[in-house]
Amino acid sequence: MTPHPLYQTQTLLSLTDPSPCSSGLSPPSKALTDPLSTDPGHVHLTVESTPLDTLRNVPPHQGEGETSIRKHTGRKVKSYATFRRLLHIQDSPNRKEYLRGVNCASVLVWFPDGSTTRNYCRSKACVVCAVIRSARLREKYEPHVNQWGKDAQFVTLTDKNCHVDDLRSTHRERVRRFDKAWKRVKRKYPDAKCIRSTEVECKHKRPDTIHHHFHEIVNTYAASVELREAWIDLNPSCSPKAQKIVKSNKKKLVELVKYATKGIADQREGRRLPTKLLDGILVALKGLKLVSTHGFSPSDTYDEDQVFEELTTQIRPWKRIGELVFWSWCPELGEYMDYSTGELLLDHGSSTPFQTSGYA
Repeated sequence: MTPHPLYQTQTLLSLTDPSPCSSGLSPPSKALTDPLSTDPGHVHLTVESTPLDTLRNVPPHQGEGETSIRKHTGRKVKSYATFRRLLHIQDSPNRKEYLRGVNCASVLVWFPDGSTTRNYCRSKACVVCAVIRSARLREKYEPHVNQWGKDAQFVTLTDKNCHVDDLRSTHRERVRRFDKAWKRVKRKYPDAKCIRSTEVECKHKRPDTIHHHFHEIVNTYAASVELREAWIDLNPSCSPKAQKIVKSNKKKLVELVKYATKGIADQREGRRLPTKLLDGILVALKGLKLVSTHGFSPSDTYDEDQVFEELTTQIRPWKRIGELVFWSWCPELGEYMDYSTGELLLDHGSSTPFQTSGYA
């Protein structure tokens, strides 16, 4: 059987061209077309496509179903909107990454045996991939945190805010100081262990500054206090009151491994970070390790490629069962469509449409 062209490559839908959703339902071309090009036929660049992660060996009954697809579709809408805004920055060093991000999870393939597969961009800015990455990290670290029991503590270490241009150097300097503080902890408590993650935030009231800070789960209260004191000694400019220690729990582990960068600074108001600022944060964090362990090594090694290749989140088809179906993303509708028939995967009509003008 000849593979469908959408299965062989990642494809970006042009925002200036008539969309396949509204022009005869023909599949898009194989080239990666720049969504912001004023020339409908202009190809900005061609990126080597990432093979879709195949889940054919997973039993078809281990699935998520329609509810999972609805959640995934909501994340896809947000991710598409974020990357579309970022593509307006023509000179960004991350432009290739943003092009892949627009196309993340753009094709959902259902196989006759009930298994499924999707393509992923693996970007730190992608909501779709961040959920997968966070779930994998939680699965990796939860057994260790459970072993630490009720004595485990959730520690927050921070210092003065920095400018986005200084974010990368600030991160490296604070990692160096943290390592120095941790050596002091290990000298006093040889059995001390911790998981550290980096979080970056920006509030609308102060859009010119970046709030860079660390979250840690430490195995004992005594080690947590020593870490806090060592951090304060090594960072005279920090506020001692801002260095916090609270009891750890399952919710704290989720907070530890959540997204490193928030595309929306204030969730309650539903406002977004300025596009240029978000790009600056993502450029500064590119290639940096944001989650690390100290004092122990997890039993399984975290491999970014393995996370997505051996993805365990499986979708259980609830219609068109036993068919080979290629559901392709249609940004105008905020929905997946079978181009060969025009059928929508969820068929929610105008309940959650993608409003192009709202993300320009």
